[in-house]
Amino acid sequence: MEHVNKRTFDKLVPRTVVADEAEEIARMRSLLTSDSPALIDNDGTITLPDSSSRPGESDKIVPKTTVANEADEIARMRSLLTSDSPALIDNDGTITLPDSSSRPGENDKIVPKTTVAAEQWYNTNRRLLEAEIAAMEDFIPNPRQRKRGFLEDGKMYWQVAVGPKVAGRQRTWVLLMVYDSDHPQVRWGGSVKVYPVSPNINEMQQLVNNSRITPKTIPHLLSGPGGLYMCSAHTSDVHAGEQITSAAQCLRFAMRWINVFELGLRDQKTWTLFNGHGQI
Repeated sequence: MEHVNKRTFDKLVPRTVVADEAEEIARMRSLLTSDSPALIDNDGTITLPDSSSRPGESDKIVPKTTVANEADEIARMRSLLTSDSPALIDNDGTITLPDSSSRPGENDKIVPKTTVAAEQWYNTNRRLLEAEIAAMEDFIPNPRQRKRGFLEDGKMYWQVAVGPKVAGRQRTWVLLMVYDSDHPQVRWGGSVKVYPVSPNINEMQQLVNNSRITPKTIPHLLSGPGGLYMCSAHTSDVHAGEQITSAAQCLRFAMRWINVFELGLRDQKTWTLFNGHGQI
């Protein structure tokens, strides 16, 4: 190999590139661990307001919220038992939800959902429906980035596309946000479940596997009728009643979850905090 002297190397790879990226990662980690509210735009990019700048028209306040993992199993079981899909029950009486990665055991039997399907919230609260639509259209003004629809079981959903810039890099995320039938309710993750579509869970896991970070597990995911979804908000961060949890608010929490995930892929300190409880 031809010898490259120090002066030539400095021209080929400027030292400031690595230093600037490291400083940006450290800045993002500090921002995400801060107790102060931050600003988030409709692409999902998070910034910290300062005295020298004013929020843009598209910027929204995203409060500090710890990614929850306490009582995840309770929330998973509640979601399972309220699901409209058949579940599996073994001879010990343990109920599980079948998925594509596992097959029923010899002792597992199908237990159908026997309760009458719940009335959908949007049929009984027209004012809330209008408020939900207005809030999402305000937060994601570009109609190409959002689509509203209904699942076969009647649940309303939004499909949104966001592309947060995280420490100089950007990836497009497509999210499916599904309302619970009894929305709005105070529960882990809110009463709007956010499912990653692209990248999906398998693709996210591949990103983790291809990175240098450890552990190789994705934290803060819950199991719902549609599969794994983001546990992005603690119950103390969501409200029902006069101050409702809108899909737009849940989307802000999900965008923060994505920012932490993306930064964690490149920064072990952030990933370690992400895998802890109440640290980021």
